Amino acid sequence: MISPDGTHYNGTWKLDYIEGKGMQMWPDGRKYIGQFKNNKPNGFGIEINQEGYKFEGDWEDGMKHGHGILEDPDGEVTQGYWEHNIKTNIVDDNFNFSVGSKGNSLNSSIVRKSLHSSELLKVAPPT
Repeated sequence: MISPDGTHYNGTWKLDYIEGKGMQMWPDGRKYIGQFKNNKPNGFGIEINQEGYKFEGDWEDGMKHGHGILEDPDGEVTQGYWEHNIKTNIVDDNFNFSVGSKGNSLNSSIVRKSLHSSELLKVAPPT
């Protein structure tokens, strides 16, 4: 689906809301692949912005919120905990990650451990 502002979305819907897994691309060049709720990134997902920064981790109401990995265009990686799009100094010894990527491709995976579950979630762009 293409919205009037040029935003592209490919994925699942619930009634009139973007809900579940999908991929969204904005006219400014940002891309998000992952889980959505109420039309916003919510859950686990990957965002690559127009400058080439990649965030892979937890989202809440469209904001980075929870564990994540930020990779800059030069390949420098920062892992940590975000609250409402702001990286905090919170350290969680139960968080482990592994990123498997090929250059700037969107193919990657992350291992997340939380108090409630352990899961391996792979997200890749549609072919």
